[in-house]
Amino acid sequence: MPKQKKKVKSLSSKKKYCSLDIETSGFDPLTCEILEVGFAFFELTKDGIKITEEFTQVFKPVKEVPAAILGLTGITRGELENAPQFKDFHDILQEKLGDAVIVGHNIVFDVRFLESFGIKFSGETLDTLDLVQFILPTHHSYNLENLMHFFKVPHKEAHRALADAKATLVVLEKLLRLYCGYPQALKSQVNALIADLDVSWKGLLNADLAPLALPLPERSPALLAAEKGLSFKAGNIYNFVFGENYLSRSLAALKAQRNKSLLVVPKDSTVLKLWKEGLVAAVFSPEAVLDEERLGAFLKKKEKTADEIRFLLKVLVWKYTNWQHECLLDLNLSFFGGQFKEEISGGKMRQRDTDKI
Repeated sequence: MPKQKKKVKSLSSKKKYCSLDIETSGFDPLTCEILEVGFAFFELTKDGIKITEEFTQVFKPVKEVPAAILGLTGITRGELENAPQFKDFHDILQEKLGDAVIVGHNIVFDVRFLESFGIKFSGETLDTLDLVQFILPTHHSYNLENLMHFFKVPHKEAHRALADAKATLVVLEKLLRLYCGYPQALKSQVNALIADLDVSWKGLLNADLAPLALPLPERSPALLAAEKGLSFKAGNIYNFVFGENYLSRSLAALKAQRNKSLLVVPKDSTVLKLWKEGLVAAVFSPEAVLDEERLGAFLKKKEKTADEIRFLLKVLVWKYTNWQHECLLDLNLSFFGGQFKEEISGGKMRQRDTDKI
C-alpha cells in the first residue's frame, strides 16, 4: 500500500477547507443571478495541496444574461437553458458548504452573493488576496488570471467557477512555497506582528513545503546601437514622434556624452523603471522615500489595527526580499495600504550611482 501523505499542522484537522468560486450575471445580488458554482475541498500535505472533492454546476437564470457576461465566462446559452435552477441545489450546497472554511480570491464577493440566495456559512473565510498582497508586495496586479500568468501556470478556463476555484489553490500553494523560502529573520518579525491577528491564514505560514524562488522579472531590451544616432545640443528643443522610443534614444545619446546630464521625465513611475534597470541615478521626493526611523516607530506602536498590521507585513517583506528598500514607489499600494504611506515616508535617498545619467 502506498504511504498516506501527512497533513501539515498549519491547517486544523477538525475543519474542512473548501476553495469556492461563483459566476454571476452581474455584481448586485438584488438584481443579478448565480450562473455557476464550483468548489474543491482540499488538504495541505507535505507535498502541497491535495484536492479531495470537486463540484461544479451551471444554473438556469430567470432573466436573460447579457452577452458580455457570456463572453467573459464562456458559459453558453445552451448550457444555461438545459441547466436546473439554483433553488433545486440550495440544500445540497448548504450541506456541503455550511460548516467549511471557505477559501477564495476576493472571497467576500462570492460569500455575500451566496448568502443573499439563502446559503448560510460558518463565518470563517480565507482570502488569498490578503496573502498575495504582502507575500508579493511589488507585483503590479493581484487579479487571479494575472497571478496564474506570473507563476507561469496555464489557466485556459478563466472565469469558469471550478477552474477559478482550483486556480486559487494553485496560487495559494505557490504563495506558501515562496514564503517558505523567505529568511528566518523575516518570518520571526512576521510572526511577532500577527501574533494577535485573528485571521484564518495565520496557521498556513507554518507550512513546511519545498521553497519556491521568485520568477525572474522581465527586463527591458538593452539599448540598440542603431539608436545612438541622436545628438543633443544646448539650447535646442527636441520633439519626438508619438509612439517613438524617445527614452531609449535619449539615454543612448546622453550616455555617449562625456558630461553628466539631468533628464527630467513627467512620471515617477518612469524614473523608477529607468532606475531599476540601472540606466540612471534617480531623485525622488521625500514622500516617496522610506524613513527607517518612522517605520521603526510604527512597528513599535503598541495597539495596531488589523489594517495597519497588514500594511506593515507588506513593508517588511518588501524590505527583506526586494532589490532595493528606499523608494516606496516600488510597493503596490493601489489596492490597499496607500492610506498608511505617510506614516513611514519622508526619508532621503543615499548618494550612489555617480556614474549614471
